[in-house]
Amino acid sequence: MDFQDPELHRQVAALTGQSVNSVEFPGGKSRDTVRLILGDGSAIIATSRKDAVRSTRELQLLYALHSAGVPAPRVLGVEEGFFLQSSVGGARLTEFLQQDHPLSAKAAHLESALAGLRDAQQALAESALAQQLDPVGITREACLERAALPQRLARRLGLPVPDTDLERFAEAIAPHADAPIKLDARPANALIDDTDQVIWIDWDRAGRRNPADDPVSLLFDEYTAIPGDLLDSLIDRHAENFSGGRTAAQTRDYILHAGIAQCAFRLRLILSRLDKTRRWADPEVCLREDRIGSAPIYIVQLCDHALHATATLGTLPGLHRFFDAVKTMATYDPDHLLTQVLSTARTPPESTANGANRGRGTAHWRTPGDQNALNPPGAPDIQNLSPSRHPFTDSDRDRPMTNDSHISTHDAAADDRNDDIQIYVDGEIVHRDKALVSVYDSGFMLGDGIWEGLRLYDGHIPFLNEHLDRLYEAALYVALDIGMSREALTRAIWDTLAANEMTTDVHIRLMVTRGRKKKPFQHPHLSVYGPTIVIIAEHSKPDESVINRGIRLHTVPHHRGLPLTQDAKLNSHSKLNCIIALNHAVQAGADEALMLDPFGFVNTTNACNFFIVRQGAVWTSTGDYCMNGITRQKVIDLCRANDIPVFERNYSLVDTYGADEAFLTGTFGAQTPVFDIDGRVIGGGIAGPVFHRIRGLYKALIASERTG
Repeated sequence: MDFQDPELHRQVAALTGQSVNSVEFPGGKSRDTVRLILGDGSAIIATSRKDAVRSTRELQLLYALHSAGVPAPRVLGVEEGFFLQSSVGGARLTEFLQQDHPLSAKAAHLESALAGLRDAQQALAESALAQQLDPVGITREACLERAALPQRLARRLGLPVPDTDLERFAEAIAPHADAPIKLDARPANALIDDTDQVIWIDWDRAGRRNPADDPVSLLFDEYTAIPGDLLDSLIDRHAENFSGGRTAAQTRDYILHAGIAQCAFRLRLILSRLDKTRRWADPEVCLREDRIGSAPIYIVQLCDHALHATATLGTLPGLHRFFDAVKTMATYDPDHLLTQVLSTARTPPESTANGANRGRGTAHWRTPGDQNALNPPGAPDIQNLSPSRHPFTDSDRDRPMTNDSHISTHDAAADDRNDDIQIYVDGEIVHRDKALVSVYDSGFMLGDGIWEGLRLYDGHIPFLNEHLDRLYEAALYVALDIGMSREALTRAIWDTLAANEMTTDVHIRLMVTRGRKKKPFQHPHLSVYGPTIVIIAEHSKPDESVINRGIRLHTVPHHRGLPLTQDAKLNSHSKLNCIIALNHAVQAGADEALMLDPFGFVNTTNACNFFIVRQGAVWTSTGDYCMNGITRQKVIDLCRANDIPVFERNYSLVDTYGADEAFLTGTFGAQTPVFDIDGRVIGGGIAGPVFHRIRGLYKALIASERTG
């Protein structure tokens, strides 16, 4: 059907008295929708269901509602599977609820929407269609499926599985009455007309089900951005209207339980439909294209609804913790949540085809006649949540790690581009195969050198000045003349990156030794050909699976010493002490070594700075006996700037084993969670909310450095 055809526009003008100014194709998963914008700014909608039985049902329901005086679009004509509906006004309810309107106005529209649903239920119950509608989603199995959704989602997101009594939860969300209702009463399916009345426009999924499910679908939706007190007020005022024979208090209790299940269901849909190419969808795109909202803001809004309901009920602490963890991830670390989702998704991205102009020839709208011509097959049950269809089914990823599956804070995805990188060596940039230093070099022979690790993010090296400060300070301490100004050394770094055409996700190793010696002995006067400066830049993106798996630490007998031996604040080439500690930990089955200070207090690891979290407060060592990492200091600064209690203090393994969370910091991995210390599981074996908040703040800091 060609919706741009002038003859079609002439027919529409004859039906409506208005000319067609433009044509829009908003699309949809279950239907092809065409919006014809008329000369007065109003619109009429042509809809073609992909399931003919749903087209038949929707047409019959629209006739019944219209004849009963319930506000609903009027069917103007039917042709080639499309039916043309009269205009009912402007913006969808979703758009209004997402915009910056007074809460009183949002409440008024929600009141109107609930009233319309109640009127429609009553009209359908009295119509001849009442007995033709099938019961939908009211079986015990369906309730158990929905009750189990949070547990399945938790497994796929790497979160603790809620210890919910599934039988009791399923009983709490089991419907207690049948009534013809609209099954999909979401705010995306309602329009606000010129009189500010909310009119429902999407009726193809009506069926006999608990009447209280209508307010559940409306109020517990990612687009219904309202605070908890307004949610309570709406439920209290309307519970009796949707009671189906029970008391208002019983209905209110049902709405809260079913609302929690609805939030899990919507969350499952959001996570399963994330666009793999656009990553997080833009909220405006979701609104404009009438898509399931997959931006982080919508996940947060769903979790807010569920958290309010669980807090009000006070009987589902496991579910409260689950939704709180998801909200924290979506708020502070959405990239990690997205990575976790995409690594487990089983369904292909949603098609963006809008079905425009897919028919043959010109339409001739006619008054609806014999609806049997649509030849309806059996309608599918959209409440089928079978695990075999679930996009987050169990897989090998759920198996526990074995002791031979070692990971580290420096794990990175393989990148073939590194096979041909160009390396800076003493003023020349050469292929890696020709990047050579002498066996007489002080760094090779004695570990006599200093170094810095840097990262390149989107064309920017964060905290470059701090790294250079530390490098030149270390050079002063060990009496090593770098032989280049800061400006010249900075240019050398950027020249190396340019030679490799590198723009982001790059790790840079900057090394300076005392240079080549004329004899293999310690005395600095023998280094007559120095210094040696090497810059290695590699494509190196941290492996996100490390966040999901977590680091295992083993406390080793090797400690970071006093400054009078070798000052741990020095970033020197002499790392043998740390390497011995790491080997000890690996042989014990861990990933990295937890090292104590000379007095037995928890200090650092062989490669990173170490933090714990206790009762929301962040602890790290005093910094007296460890490398004072730049990322470590940034985390401390971020905590102080964002009202997260943080302490640099002495603490022991007793404090560490009892921590709620633990994590490491370093230039390469930024922040990495620790799940196991000496066989003690930390934080239930997942990355906790404080970790995710700090990680999100750090990413924002990196972004601000890039744009500042």
